[in-house]
Amino acid sequence: MNYLIEAPEQIVSALGTQAVRGEQQDRLNVITGRSLLVADGKIIAVDTTASLLKRFVKARSAKRIPGKGRVVLPGLIDAHTHLPYSGNRRQEFNLRLRGVTYMEIAKRGGGILATLKAVRGATSAQLLKETLARARTCMNYGVTTVEAKSGYGLNLGDEVRQLEVLRQAAARAPLRIVPTLLAAHEFPEEFKQNKEAYVDLICSRIIPEVAAKKLAVFCDVFCEKGVFTPAQALRILRTGQRFGLKSRLHADEFVNSGAALVAGQVHALSADHLNFPSEEGLTAMARAGTVAILLPGASMFLLHRQHLNAPDLKRYGIPMALATDCNPGSSPTTNLLMMMRLGCFTYGMTAEAALNAVTINAAASLGLAEETGTIEAGKSADLSVWDVPHYLDLFYHYGDNPLAFVLCRGTLVPPKRSLPV
Repeated sequence: MNYLIEAPEQIVSALGTQAVRGEQQDRLNVITGRSLLVADGKIIAVDTTASLLKRFVKARSAKRIPGKGRVVLPGLIDAHTHLPYSGNRRQEFNLRLRGVTYMEIAKRGGGILATLKAVRGATSAQLLKETLARARTCMNYGVTTVEAKSGYGLNLGDEVRQLEVLRQAAARAPLRIVPTLLAAHEFPEEFKQNKEAYVDLICSRIIPEVAAKKLAVFCDVFCEKGVFTPAQALRILRTGQRFGLKSRLHADEFVNSGAALVAGQVHALSADHLNFPSEEGLTAMARAGTVAILLPGASMFLLHRQHLNAPDLKRYGIPMALATDCNPGSSPTTNLLMMMRLGCFTYGMTAEAALNAVTINAAASLGLAEETGTIEAGKSADLSVWDVPHYLDLFYHYGDNPLAFVLCRGTLVPPKRSLPV
């Protein structure tokens, strides 16, 4: 189906086609008095309705969608999630409210290892059903591209199985799913006394198997005190690169672990969390062009009081993205719209920077800036259309979800649409 979105109040996109940084992050291209033509899954042109009808035969047969009272944005991009999981950790949330820390809960057998047990015990059909349900709710908040990680199997069979579930989900869901291998998410119980042996397993068996089956685009590591060291992260990420997997990194969430520096050293496309990065690490990230993915939902849910702020990243010239970190332990949400708002309320971002953070900069963090993340002729028809007259209303009315629909590669998906399982 081809679509002609007629005269929306605003068509809003980033300035330029690559990641924006510094003060440029606080600017947007806002077009008024124009319509937008989508055909064959691509953005064809932005022009007046009369001009589009005159120039393009496909505009004359396209389904016409009224734009009055609406804003058109690029489809939002959630560049850090853990969609394929099972179970929940609601009791851990209550423990944190009573003063028990995330790390203390992990030492008691909770945390990632609790979800590992649920995932290992779930059938692939169950994992697929739950993953598709989360993908559907992502689209309810304007998302058309989502990155999704393994990391709750922590052995060859279950890591591969999570990624195979993501492949099946990508074939059934309209939105684009970008898979990431996160076998280095934690050390499973069977390797707690011999951590290097688990690193050996990741490098010698898991990465080669995943690469051979083309199940992942990225390799990720949770580089943090008590989990994977910088030396182990470097070894895993460089092994992944040798097998064609690009690098991203969970970095400096709880302490300065040296992870931001690792991200710069391996030219990771993203370093995520970054509550406690070093100056040396931020400088290395800036040199490498690494995108900082901020995860305000996780910071809020874990009751963190300290985190890096937007002005700090601007000063270093590091592009900023925002993501949900959707996972059962530290950020059980698919609401990227709320993460945009939290980016402003808690990280000191402008509304314009928050929009760039979930469009062009998120696309750049996934290596997709040439394909999606802006409204430009020739790019994938990934759009989010909102029932508001101005993009600032998405922040001003901070408790509302005014999504009208999304276009995922040209497929129109209204909110609350269920996916086949």
